[in-house]
Amino acid sequence: MRRPLSAKQRVALIAALLVVTGWLGALLATHSADAGPSSLSRGSLGWIRARHYVESRDVSVVTLDRSLNGLVNRGLVDHGVVTTGGVEGQDGSAGTWVLTFPWQYGTIQFDAKAVRDHLRRGGRVLFGYSSSRIPQQAERALLAEFVGQTSFESIDRPLTPRAWWKKRRSLQYLEAVEPFDGESLGIRSLHWRPGLPDDARVLYATTDGDPVISEWAVGPGRMLVMPAEVLANGRFDITTAGWLESLIAWSDGPWIFDEYHHGVIHPAEVETSSGGVSFGHLLLQILFVYLAAVWAWSRRMGPPWRPEIEVTGSADSLLLGLGRLHDRRKHYPAAARLLLDRAQRLDRRVEVGEDLYRRAEGANASELIELCNELEGSRP
Repeated sequence: MRRPLSAKQRVALIAALLVVTGWLGALLATHSADAGPSSLSRGSLGWIRARHYVESRDVSVVTLDRSLNGLVNRGLVDHGVVTTGGVEGQDGSAGTWVLTFPWQYGTIQFDAKAVRDHLRRGGRVLFGYSSSRIPQQAERALLAEFVGQTSFESIDRPLTPRAWWKKRRSLQYLEAVEPFDGESLGIRSLHWRPGLPDDARVLYATTDGDPVISEWAVGPGRMLVMPAEVLANGRFDITTAGWLESLIAWSDGPWIFDEYHHGVIHPAEVETSSGGVSFGHLLLQILFVYLAAVWAWSRRMGPPWRPEIEVTGSADSLLLGLGRLHDRRKHYPAAARLLLDRAQRLDRRVEVGEDLYRRAEGANASELIELCNELEGSRP
């Protein structure tokens, strides 16, 4: 039978679990996870180097921490957005929206119609799609608004693990499509690529001829789609700078980086936005689990357990101890009567007379031994 834990052991175990879990939580909270294609991220997939390059070319840059719908309705100044260096967009310039979405996209609603309204005003949209296995919800909504039903297509990948891993880790080079002139760009192999309208102009394609970077007109505005990894910090080199020069020439007005969907939300927008599960809610759930565990471990499980007394030693010491106990308690008359009863019951040939029972009533130690000898001699 397994011995249950004592109260002190249970408390020590729960305290150790709390310490270990708290240490792991603090370690995860301080871990600098890659924030994806954000213009404020310094990770390998971030766009902060591309942002700094655009700023170095004297292009006005905006960090948008408010909804796209409000930006369309009120404009930069009325929406409370200030560009780098305090420079606002020129009159009549709708600007270039730079849209990317993190892989841990929450429940912040994305308004694709706001993008269409921006394009109707003659604006530009630069959309960097992710390299995740399937398009995210916001990416689906954006592509469905401008491409239609066939908004994306999956790319077949090898089925064997070794070939799949080799394909995933290998670089895929994009070649410029004439008449566009540009250097080759290297990215990881894609899981999917967006569909294109009939009037789209392909700028870069794979060596197999599959379009990857394209742009087309949407009313008076223009839209360009490309893999977000092209401008990632980990891929930034001289060819990336050349591609950025082409993008700067293609853009119009200030570059407005959408950081609202990356979690950079202005306090005025917090009450109107529906964010994901907050860290405080997670802490409350963990605290509830801890309290439930403490309550469960503190309750008694079954009847109380008492340790059994283990008797150790030889048979001689046990018999000597019993003999001393009987001698101290003067059990000789009872022992003599029990001796006569057992002798007659075990062997019917032994004759036990009334005189032996009378002697047994007042027997002492020596008389008990004499009775034993007489019984032994009376056996045929």
